[in-house]
Amino acid sequence: MRPNRTDILKNKLHQLESEIIASGASKLKLHQQVVTKANMSFSGGDGRIYVQPASDGYDISLSGRSLEKQMLKFMTDLCGRSPDGFKQTKPDRHQPFWRVSNFGLVSQAVICYSKTRK
Repeated sequence: MRPNRTDILKNKLHQLESEIIASGASKLKLHQQVVTKANMSFSGGDGRIYVQPASDGYDISLSGRSLEKQMLKFMTDLCGRSPDGFKQTKPDRHQPFWRVSNFGLVSQAVICYSKTRK
């Protein structure tokens, strides 16, 4: 049986998690939702950073007002544009996301997240 996009992404994220922990950011932890397996996130910094498979790459989203403040400029500079949208819209728009086709951008975003503090 061929692995699907979610399984492939999960394997890449586990490898990234191991590399970041080996470099000294030991509080980073990968999570996967039980019901919606494509919803994967990292905790250990401020808030959570979500990474989900998309039809043409990956969605990277920032969850938590404080994390948004810390990483919004970084993500805008990294991706070269404002967020592509918001994963949550009620009661107001929050959890901005960027759709990227390059896993290297995902890696850079997660590394930056791993350096955030609550």
